[in-house]
Amino acid sequence: MFDNFLSWDIAPEILSSLIAMVIIALFYLILGILARHHDPLKRPKGLLFIGETLVSFFDRLTIDLMGEKFKGMGGFILAIASYLFIAFIFSLTGLPSPITNMAVPLSLALVTFVMIHATS
Repeated sequence: MFDNFLSWDIAPEILSSLIAMVIIALFYLILGILARHHDPLKRPKGLLFIGETLVSFFDRLTIDLMGEKFKGMGGFILAIASYLFIAFIFSLTGLPSPITNMAVPLSLALVTFVMIHATS
């Protein structure tokens, strides 16, 4: 019954996609912990500065492109951009790129399609 439990047959692109998601989740988890323990009156340094710059850039970008009504969509755009950046960097390192598997762009397109209809 459990003969094939540990012998998973996962495509390398899907495994790279999972690794990219874990890297992104850990990065933003560390940023959240750093932000929680940071004094808001002091200037951010290091990793917290990078995170704050990214968040403010994508918030301004969504407000400039989509208007003040969609102010909260900056996090969604940042998440998609972070995933695509890590996925394309994987192909530079020799690992299989998650984007080459058709399930990944299809799922990104479906999530974006649902978000468009949910916000309209």
